[in-house]
Amino acid sequence: MLRGPIAGSRRSSSIGVWEIPGRKGSDRAIGRAGRLSGLYAGAMGIVESEPSRKHRDVDASAHWLRAIDDTEREMFGLVGLATALEKRRIVVDEDTGEFLNVVSFGKIRSDSPIPLVLFHGWGASLGYYWKNVPGLCESFRVHLVDWRGMGGSSRPPYDLGMCARDAEQWFIAPLRTLLTELRRIDALGPAAKFSIVAHSLGGFLMSLYALERPQDILNLVLVSPVGIPRVPPQKVPSHFPWSKWFVFHFVFTLWGLNLTPMRVLRWSAFLANVFPRAIARNIILPRFPDEPSYVQRACVEYFEAVARAPGSGEYAINTVLEPGGYARAPLCDRLEPLQVPVDFIYGETDWMDFTHGERLCRDVLKNVSEPPRVFRIPDAGHNVHSANPAAFNKLVIDLCTEHAQR
Repeated sequence: MLRGPIAGSRRSSSIGVWEIPGRKGSDRAIGRAGRLSGLYAGAMGIVESEPSRKHRDVDASAHWLRAIDDTEREMFGLVGLATALEKRRIVVDEDTGEFLNVVSFGKIRSDSPIPLVLFHGWGASLGYYWKNVPGLCESFRVHLVDWRGMGGSSRPPYDLGMCARDAEQWFIAPLRTLLTELRRIDALGPAAKFSIVAHSLGGFLMSLYALERPQDILNLVLVSPVGIPRVPPQKVPSHFPWSKWFVFHFVFTLWGLNLTPMRVLRWSAFLANVFPRAIARNIILPRFPDEPSYVQRACVEYFEAVARAPGSGEYAINTVLEPGGYARAPLCDRLEPLQVPVDFIYGETDWMDFTHGERLCRDVLKNVSEPPRVFRIPDAGHNVHSANPAAFNKLVIDLCTEHAQR
């Protein structure tokens, strides 16, 4: 259980964050599978939040937080990182003790002074950028962030009765404090900007934050963002065969009931580990079909650890979004005032339609300081960053470097 000050720690800021002295760790093979685990390679600094007296799920979270921390470390151990890695729990609400889970890599470079901040999508967590970190941190100081109520961030109760705009603010509200703290950590000035890369639901939310706080963002890279078009009259095309039509309607029905895969996994926990592990494998393994078995096992265990945490931000699927991934308040009706430079990345076989991004660029984004662009990456679907990490990294580095040099 998190008990505030830890031996040898020091107060790092005025918002209730404690820094633990860096600990050395190394990758080591464990078991016949040779799975890399242990602490992150290189120096590792951890920031623990003080316990909250107002949210019991933070006070009693040691079991699920420890499981996420351990499996998260294994994910980054898979790529054998030699650079210094830092893990922090940044308190974003002093009254409740709520925190966001942040992992940082690399250093500010003289030729790349703008930090890169990556946000994941719905049902994901920061560890799924494990393939991208080695390439990105060679060019940038990189921060990975878990959204409020997701991944290793605190899990406050989620009000299912919230309207869409309130639900959006539920996620967006902590970001100003987060970015202020990242400036302090990186020894940047109070007006320093960040390059933002955000996937799926994360792209939707960061677009709205850019409307509220354009002064915080140098440029946006939206990776297969949800929520651009209005809801069509018919969500399931009439030309679909009966079997496909039935599957879509079944999924949409579960969606409307807030029956997320993580919720099903938690409900099935009483069936030993057989059913939950089967759910996790069926969700995760299609993303990493060609990886060695020890890598697949680490990815499954990480997903399981995150999914078993108390349900919270995952319920945004039915408050922010409608079945089918359509936003209840779509971006096409809201982004015209956006001034932050923005680029879009889609996978070649992405289930998210890239033409929505093209139409947004052509018809809506007329006030941005630089012409918006849409890119498609080959050999990749919706999870572009994990399907083709080399092409994804190169494009992100090129885009963010280009904007930083202007």
